[in-house]
Amino acid sequence: MNSANRIIVFGEDFFQGRVAKEMKRIFLPTGKIIYDAYGHDIIQTLKKFIQEDDIIFYISLNGQSPTIIELAQEMRMRGIYMVSITKMQSNMLARLCDDNLYTQSMQIPVNEHLKYDITTPYFILIELFYIKYKMYVNTAHIPNN
Repeated sequence: MNSANRIIVFGEDFFQGRVAKEMKRIFLPTGKIIYDAYGHDIIQTLKKFIQEDDIIFYISLNGQSPTIIELAQEMRMRGIYMVSITKMQSNMLARLCDDNLYTQSMQIPVNEHLKYDITTPYFILIELFYIKYKMYVNTAHIPNN
């Protein structure tokens, strides 16, 4: 993350986009510029501007969406360093990425046809990741930008 030219956080949908924005906000004191993007319509633009010295974080609930898998497959072929943030379960996105961050998330039944995914663990994971990153920077004596 320290040597990346650009850090891109891609959220699969609206909720994941909110997590991407929160990651961007939390990491602001580090001086790292994080580009947040979400939604399927932005994928073609991402494919055009991501370069080998960039890093991309994918935020996905289940890591199985065909659209995000296709993007990750193309980025892997191009040698882009990738990190997935998903529920703690085996998933295709995690297998394609270089590193994985997992969270425990539960579903609560709203009615017989609808379930609600609890999203708070994703925000907690981002905060813990920030704390660990700051600890790493401080112990490795890496200058903050």
